[in-house]
Amino acid sequence: MKIILFVVMLVIGIIFAGQNDMNVTVRYYQFILEDVTLYSVILSSVLIGFVTGVIYSYIDGLKIKRAIKKERKMRRELEQELENLRTLPLASDTDIQDEEELLQETEDIISEID
Repeated sequence: MKIILFVVMLVIGIIFAGQNDMNVTVRYYQFILEDVTLYSVILSSVLIGFVTGVIYSYIDGLKIKRAIKKERKMRRELEQELENLRTLPLASDTDIQDEEELLQETEDIISEID
């Protein structure tokens, strides 16, 4: 499929170049090019735009990779924290008994006050 698309674009480019082979003068501020074919000016503009787009895409890709790396690091840290929380020892039976005794003592004090 890519080859077919490439061949079609190549044929269109050759036809375009054949029909736009007149010479033009290109002026950009003090920069002047004389007797340059029109298709070469257009092709140069397209190539400059393509290269600029590739550069911007590459820079954007680097930013995305950096963000992904940061998110992966945060995910690992959160997974480690979750694992640590999962492995915390549960309250022992003596802790529960101590809490029950404290509750009973509190209830006894309250009943004595009443």
